[in-house]
Amino acid sequence: KVSSEKEDKKEQIKAVEGWLLFFCMTLMLGPLAYLFYDITAYFEIKDQVNWIPLKDTILIIDLILTIIISCLGVYAGWSLWKISSNAISITRLYLNSTLAYSLFFLFLITIIFTVSKIPFNTISQNIYGVVVKDTISSLAYVIIWKLYLKNSERVKNTFGLSVSSTIQQ
Repeated sequence: KVSSEKEDKKEQIKAVEGWLLFFCMTLMLGPLAYLFYDITAYFEIKDQVNWIPLKDTILIIDLILTIIISCLGVYAGWSLWKISSNAISITRLYLNSTLAYSLFFLFLITIIFTVSKIPFNTISQNIYGVVVKDTISSLAYVIIWKLYLKNSERVKNTFGLSVSSTIQQ
């Protein structure tokens, strides 16, 4: 009887509620807020720090990739919200893209600052510090939500048992 009650409780933990709802909301609203921040930063930096090589090219690529990843994040959140069959795969793609882009951007900035022998002044320290902070926060964000998707009873019950195999890929 006790195991039957536990099974019933597990079945009750279903649907987009709790932390899964919170995650959906952060996926749909977070990228839009970050996109606004990135566009604002683009126009602020565009006419400044002209001593960084390929600055305009890097800014444009950053803006385009941010728009694409943001759209993917909104789509992932919407897919989770609607309990779409491919929601976990799309969300995993978004999380992987976010992490890959953060690591790529850190690597790119490190190479540019090293190869160009940019003086390590207050401005360059601030730029590099922001990139490192963003990379660390992206890493933490991805790890936390991937672990949640992998281990959550709600996610397993809502999206089926195939979630575990999808997440591990």
